[in-house]
Amino acid sequence: MTQVTGAADSCARERGGDTPATHIRGRRSPHLHHALRSVDHFMSPTRLDQQDVRDRCSHCGREFVVSRGSVYEGDAGLALYIAGLHACGGPPIAHVAIAIRPGYRNNLRPEAILLQMWATEDSVEMLVVDAAESPWSGEKYLGDLLNRDEALASPLLETAFRVAGQLARENTTVSGYLASASGAT
Repeated sequence: MTQVTGAADSCARERGGDTPATHIRGRRSPHLHHALRSVDHFMSPTRLDQQDVRDRCSHCGREFVVSRGSVYEGDAGLALYIAGLHACGGPPIAHVAIAIRPGYRNNLRPEAILLQMWATEDSVEMLVVDAAESPWSGEKYLGDLLNRDEALASPLLETAFRVAGQLARENTTVSGYLASASGAT
């Protein structure tokens, strides 16, 4: 079974030294925190819509795909998402922002949790990142971008992981990118 790995403050894998490496624009990430969860853990009654556009990387100049859309729980809007699918000289990474609407789980303002997702041979792993590590840091429509520590402490983190897991499974552009990156095509 494919697994989805999410970021958390502690993990037996990290303490045991079995953490995978990732790169952020060609740099090794200094803080990897993982907690394994199966894809089934992220199953939910939400649905996604999807729009794909092309963008150009300000760092390397290459064109890449951005998949974006809305997330609905029943008929109500839950969140917006945006996923930039670009390696930028390193391994293929999906740079994801999940912006959760005000009022959901009593949050008072729109808040975005920023993630990186990448594929291994048998899993999709996720890392919560600071705005400075995200290409979406200038996107004001996402609301307040939580820094990594705020996101890890947020009651919305589980929702962001649930949405990101759904993106990895159901968004055809994101799932195809991650599958091709893992060699599972």
